[in-house]
Amino acid sequence: MARSPASLVFRRLGGSPEFKLANARHSQYTWGMPRYLALPANLHGRDFVVGDLHGQYSVLRSLLEQADFQSDIDRLFLVGDLIDRGPENEKCLQLLLEPYVKAVQGNHELMFYQAATNSSPWMTLKDYWHEDNGGGWTRDWFERKAPELTFWARQVSRLPYVVHVEAGRSAPFWMVHAELWSPYCDITETNVQRVVETLNDEQERVFQWSRQLAREHVIGRRMQLPGPVYCGHTPVSTPGVERYGHVNLDAGAGAGGWAKQGFIVEPRLYLWCHTTQQSWAAPVPQTQTQLTSSLALKDGDSC
Repeated sequence: MARSPASLVFRRLGGSPEFKLANARHSQYTWGMPRYLALPANLHGRDFVVGDLHGQYSVLRSLLEQADFQSDIDRLFLVGDLIDRGPENEKCLQLLLEPYVKAVQGNHELMFYQAATNSSPWMTLKDYWHEDNGGGWTRDWFERKAPELTFWARQVSRLPYVVHVEAGRSAPFWMVHAELWSPYCDITETNVQRVVETLNDEQERVFQWSRQLAREHVIGRRMQLPGPVYCGHTPVSTPGVERYGHVNLDAGAGAGGWAKQGFIVEPRLYLWCHTTQQSWAAPVPQTQTQLTSSLALKDGDSC
C-alpha cells in the first residue's frame, strides 16, 4: 500500500448533540466514560506520544511532518491538557475526532468540562477564564451559549484516565496525565486496571493532579509495570527521561518561561516515538498568558 503523507484534516461540525448539563461532581460517568482504555499493539506503524499541547496545534503539525507521521498506519497519543493558554485550542480539540488519535483526560479538560457544566466544587467560571488557568478562549462560547461548548464538553468527558497499549514490536506502555500510582496499594500489571476502574476522588486526583513523584516525594507505594508510563502535567527541562517508571513529556508548551518549583522551563513541545525511541522538539510562541503568569505552583495547582 502506498504511504500517504500525514494529513490533519479536521471535520466540520455538522451539529451538536443535545445533552443535559448535570451538576454532579462526577456526572461525566453517566455518559459511559471509559476510565481505563486497553489497546492492541500497532503491528504495522509507529506509536507517537506528545506532551501537553495547550493549544499549540501548528507546532504539533510541524513536528509530525518532521517525523514523517503517516496517519493511515501510525498512531498519536496525547497525554492530556490539549487546551488552554495557547492560540489554537479548538483545533487541538478537533484532534479527538481523528481515528488515529488517542488521549487521556488532563486537568485542563476536567476544568473545561466543569466550567461548561457548572459542576466544579472550587472553581468559578471567572476563575477558569483567569490568565493563570488560560480558559479565556471559551468566553465567546459561554456568552453565546454556543453549541461548540456542549459538544466539546461531552467529548472530553469521554476521555479515559489511563490508556494501556499491549506489547508488539516494542514493549507495552501506559499513559496518564499526571502520575500513575495509588495511595492504597502497589501498582502492578495485574491490578492496574482494577485500581483505575474503582477510583475515588483521592485516586482521581493522583491521575490528573499529582506531582509527588515528579518532586521525588516518598509515597510509600511501588509501581511495577513491564513498560513505561508516559505522562505530562509537570513541566520539565529535560523531557523523555525515565523517573520512577514515568517518562514525562511536558516540555512547557503551556508554561512559558516560568520557574516552577525549581524547574526552569524553556517553552517547547516534545514528540516521542515509542516504537523507534526517537524524539523531536520545537519551541512554542509565548502567549500573553504565559508571559504574565508567574505563580509558584503547589501540588494540585493548575498546569
